[in-house]
Order: sequence, then C-alpha cells, then structure tokens
Amino acid sequence: MNSRSATLLLALVCLTALPQAAFAQSDDGPFFSKAHLVGHWQNSPESAALEISLNAFTAYTRIGFGPALRMDYFRCQDGLIRTDCNQLQGPFVVDWQLSGYLNASPGANHLHVYLDGNVFMTGFGPLFGTYSYRTCYGDTSPFGYGVNKYILMQSGSNIYGPVPGLSCLPRL
Repeated sequence: MNSRSATLLLALVCLTALPQAAFAQSDDGPFFSKAHLVGHWQNSPESAALEISLNAFTAYTRIGFGPALRMDYFRCQDGLIRTDCNQLQGPFVVDWQLSGYLNASPGANHLHVYLDGNVFMTGFGPLFGTYSYRTCYGDTSPFGYGVNKYILMQSGSNIYGPVPGLSCLPRL
C-alpha cells in the first residue's frame, strides 16, 4: 500500500470513529447534548425569535422578528435529544400527539387510557392495556406562551405485562 492510500484509509477510519454528525441533520435532532442543541440554534440563519426548551425547561432564547418559534426537545430513553422520542412512555407535547401515537399502535381499540386521573381513551372488547399518563411542568415561556408542559406515562400494563412508567424529566 502506498502512502497516499494509507493516508486516505487513516482519514476514513478517523472519520468513522468520530461521533456521527457534529450538527444534527434537521431541527428535530438528534442532538448529543444540551450544548449541541443550543449550538445548533445559535448558528441558525433565521432572524425569527426563538424559544428552545429541553425537558420543558428553557434552554435557549433569541429575540428576533415576529412571534417566537417554539421548539420543545426531550432527552429520550436512548440518551439522545429529539422533538419526538417515539415511545409509548412519551414525552408528548400535547394530548393529540399522545392519542395519535396510541391510535397507531397495536390494540388501539382495546385500550383504557387515563390522563391526569381522567378518562382519556376508552376502548371496547377485550382489554389490551391500561395506561395512566400525567402532565409534567417546566419553566414559564419568556414569550408569553404559558408554562411549558408535556405528557409522560406514569404507569401501565398490557397483555404482555407491566409497562414501566417515567418520572418527570429533570432540568439539564
């Protein structure tokens, strides 16, 4: 192998050994850390006002043109930061995201779901599962959008057994 080939091979090995993507491919993530998330938005070319929250706590704000773009991010169970963790336990920013996720899951017509102690979805026929979700709260929006909040599974069970719930997510 000549020195040029060896150099190219070494460069290729080094690139594959680095963590994937120094910046997320999209605004939705994934991001590897809070610093990575904030850096992405600090370097964004938009001139709009921004409100970025992580686990419902304000991570970054920017004054700018027009109403603030509000983006909600969460540290998912795999450790990455995204707008959508795509998991039964949540988090979900609004209740229609929760119902959409559950309606797309197996046994959706046979679920009993509670949100903050109130009936949220009631299925029919043989029971496939019972899930209890709760609303968690974070910081108040600096742009007047109210309190940041999200929905997490508190406890659950289905025909396969218990489904572990989550505690409200910490400030990072």
